[in-house]
Order: sequence, then C-alpha cells, then structure tokens
Amino acid sequence: MQNHHCSLNIPGDIAIVGMDNLDIASRVHPKLTSVSLVQVEIGRNAALILMNRLHGTAVADNAVKLLPRLVVRESSIRFG
Repeated sequence: MQNHHCSLNIPGDIAIVGMDNLDIASRVHPKLTSVSLVQVEIGRNAALILMNRLHGTAVADNAVKLLPRLVVRESSIRFG
C-alpha cells in the first residue's frame, strides 16, 4: 500500500467546520469555524418539558426549535 501525502491549504483548498463550538476550536491553528449549539437553551427547554409532564400540565405537541449559531473562524472563508 502506497502512502500518498496530499498537501491541502485550509481554508484555501478546503474549509473545515466543527460542531458544538468546543473551547479547543479557538485554540488550534487555524482556528476552527464551528456550529454553536445552544446547550443552555436545550437544557432549559428539556427541563421545562419534563417538569410540565411530571406536574401533569398540558404540553403542546409542537416541536421546540432552537437555532444554532455559526461561529466563523480561520478554517473557513467568509463569503458575502
């Protein structure tokens, strides 16, 4: 098996995007663009739904929609 080494330039040749916007995303080089999930809001909504169910409060069948935020850093090219 041959070992092929491809030299890619980030973000010139390829953009890299991570998930969860972990603290390390801003400490690596190049700094990693990441999708920031709103964990606090996810937890708050989950707890509210659980507490309502435990207390027998009627809960709407609608899905809770939370919008993530894109944190653009050096690993992607910003267009626009």
